[in-house]
This record gives sequence, structure tokens and C-alpha cells, in this order.
Amino acid sequence: MVRVAPISVVIPTFRRPGALLRCLDGIANQDPVASEVICVVRPDDVSTREALADSSHASVVRVVEPTRSGLVGGLEGGAAAAGASIVAFIDDDAVPRPGWIAAIEATFASDGRIAGVGGRDWVYVDGALISVPQCRFLRRSTADLPVGRVAWTGRLRGNHHLGTGEPRDVDVLKGANMAFVRSRLLDVGFDPELRGSASQVHNELWPCLALKRMGCRLVYDPRIGVDHFVQPRPGADHREVWGVQAVFDATFNEARAVFRHRGLSGRLTALVWGLAVGTGRSPGLVQVARLKIRRSSNVWPRFLASAGARLSAYMSLRHAGGRRSHRSPLNRRGPAQREAPAKPDGPS
Repeated sequence: MVRVAPISVVIPTFRRPGALLRCLDGIANQDPVASEVICVVRPDDVSTREALADSSHASVVRVVEPTRSGLVGGLEGGAAAAGASIVAFIDDDAVPRPGWIAAIEATFASDGRIAGVGGRDWVYVDGALISVPQCRFLRRSTADLPVGRVAWTGRLRGNHHLGTGEPRDVDVLKGANMAFVRSRLLDVGFDPELRGSASQVHNELWPCLALKRMGCRLVYDPRIGVDHFVQPRPGADHREVWGVQAVFDATFNEARAVFRHRGLSGRLTALVWGLAVGTGRSPGLVQVARLKIRRSSNVWPRFLASAGARLSAYMSLRHAGGRRSHRSPLNRRGPAQREAPAKPDGPS
């Protein structure tokens, strides 16, 4: 007899019915199974609603609507609707590997201080797996790579798609494959001022850093694995081709989350480092020089966007009262989530 784990799986999705059904196939093959599967579908996404209604998953998938626009509206909507004590998020273009739910459950059970867990996403681009030989960490074992860490400079090191070895504590989980104790996630919520019309890059930073500041543990375990077949992102963010608007939005979201959970000296350090050094995607002056040597395009516009985003993020928190707590949108009273009909005739 298949056991049911106290986990609600939430999948925010938008116009990727083929990828979504493949994700649902992977979830259905888990042992133990999730207590419920929730797809968060926008009212105007008729193709996804029809695909779900006609699929073999129609009887077990609950469809709810997002609380607001963008990806975070889907995350919030799913978390608010979830009935289990643990809510696990997975991207609609990812497929959980066997043992995914079992590993999530076991990791949470290992320590009551753990508020969030996540794992490796094996990233495929155009059918090819991104692996260490294609990255710049050739001199290091993947078991030693920094994963999900925010340095004293404010720089974020992800590498969730490369980490191997034993489970370890991290500062940040990856949105494509992360799970939280639902009550703790509801306490901290997501940034109410995230930029971006669709993807809202770095949306996971805000709740993760808030939980860390509260003394909770976040654990990265490579055994919690998903295969991530990356699809084009809607909006200005096209993953590898970073335009000016995408740079501004992503840098603002990252900087605001880092600034929010630091004191004044930590904020100023991160701000100065970002303006002076930065990263390849969000360049400061040092990165501008490096990118110019490599003859990269659009360098100065990206620098201006990055600098403007960091300054805007800093000022947004000053005007909001700095580290003053905010009320999570997830805890606000509002209309109950509406379930979609089995076979919708059009946008609701």
C-alpha cells in the first residue's frame, strides 16, 4: 500500500501544458505520494486548464488561481491553498526524480529547526545536461562547491544545479525545487515589491533570508533531485540574454532581499561592493572593465541598470522604515481560493 506524505506539492504554471503534464507524471510516480497536488493557473490560461481537464491527472490535481500577477502570485496562491504542513514548490518545466518526496520528508524529520529544504536541479538546455566541464569550477570537486550562500559582500552564489555530496546548511534555496514548513513560510511571505512582470528572478531570497534571520535552518540535500528542462521565460528575462530591463529587475530583487536582512553597515558594504565590483550579470565598475576586455556588448547600459537597481533597492527600504517587519501578504484575509471547473469553457 502506498503511503501518503504530509506534503502539498505546488506548481505555478503558465502556458506550458506539455511540460506541466510531464512534471505531473513524475509526481504521480513518487513513493510515498503527496497528500495533494496543486496547480496554480492564471484565469486566462485556457490551454493549461484544458490540458489538465483532459489528462489522467484531472481527478487528483486541484487548480487554484494566483493571488496577484507574476510568479510570486502563483507561489502565494499555492501556499495559501495548501492543506499539508509542508509545501513543496517545483517549476512546471521540472520533473522530480524517484525518491523526491521521500527525501524531502526525511530531511524535515531529521531536525525540528529546519524550516526549508531543497536540492539539486539537473539542468538541461536544448537537451544537453549542464555539468562541471561546462562551468568555471574545473579545479574544485562539486562536493566542495559553495551552494546557496550569500557572502559578506552581498554576492549570491547559487550552484544548486551542481552541488553533490552530503546535505548542508545554506542561506538560500532554489525556487525550482524547494519546500518549506507552511506555517513558517506564511509568517515571512514574499517581497511585496518584487520587480518583473513574469519570472520575478530571485523571489526565493526574501523568505529564505527572513527564515535564516529567525534562527531557522535551511538544508540543501542533493538527493532531493529534479530534472529541469529549462523553457523560455516570459517577460524581459530571457535567461542567458540579459537585457537592460532584466538586469534592473533581477538586481533590484536580489539587492533588496540582501539589504532587508542586514544592519546599516552590512547594507552599505553590499551596496558599495555591488557598485564597485558586482557580477557578470549585474556589473559594477570592475566587471565593466573585465567585460570590455572581453568585448561584451551592452556593458555600460547594463552597469547603469545594475547601479540604478541597487540604489533603488536601498532607498526603498529606507523609505519603508528599514528592517521594520512587514505583514506577509499570505496572512492577509481575503477571498478564498476558487477551484477551477474540470472543463472550463474559457477564462474565468
